[in-house]
Order: sequence, then structure tokens, then C-alpha cells
Amino acid sequence: MSDSEDEKNDGAAPAPAAEGGEKKRVAKASAGDNIYSSAVFLTMENVLEKLKVLDYETTFCVKHHITPLARTSFALPAKNPSVQFKNFLDLVSWLCGEVRRRTGRTREGQ
Repeated sequence: MSDSEDEKNDGAAPAPAAEGGEKKRVAKASAGDNIYSSAVFLTMENVLEKLKVLDYETTFCVKHHITPLARTSFALPAKNPSVQFKNFLDLVSWLCGEVRRRTGRTREGQ
């Protein structure tokens, strides 16, 4: 370090650099804060309406032996996140299959 840099630091040790060049702050919600927005539930309701149009209750739920989804199914954390994630993946896979079946496409680019 040069003499001019020492003067700027007033002889103090340089501060350690934070990862990524700056410190990241994480806001924590207090116990009384409502961290769930009503928009999440409205979005899930819209998704459920669209799934019902696709008749997912008989073609998806019966095949996978699950109860029809609730408006909180993917809007809130589940007791078992692994099961929630598996249900999400199964639903997305089923939806992709429906797209292929309804459009008659079997491979990308056909």
C-alpha cells in the first residue's frame, strides 16, 4: 500500500470484502407480519379453474391417486415439501403430455 492509501485508511486495517462485492441484507418478517399475499391465492384459483377446464380431476387426479388440488396447494409451504414438489412435477408432466396429445406433436420441431 502506498503512503497516500495509508493516510486515507488512518492506519486501520482494511475491511474484509463481502462476497459479490457488497453485503446482502435479508429482511426477516416478525411473527405478526402476514408474509402471504392474497395475489398468490388468486393466482392459484385461476390455475385451478384452467385445470378444471382440462378435466384434470378425472384424468390426472385419478391416475396419480391424489385428491384434487386446493387453492393453497402450491401457494403455501407444505408439511412435506418433497411430496408437494413431486405433485407439482407430476402435474407439469401431465400438462406437457396433454399439449402433445392435443396438438398431435410428439417431438420438438414437428
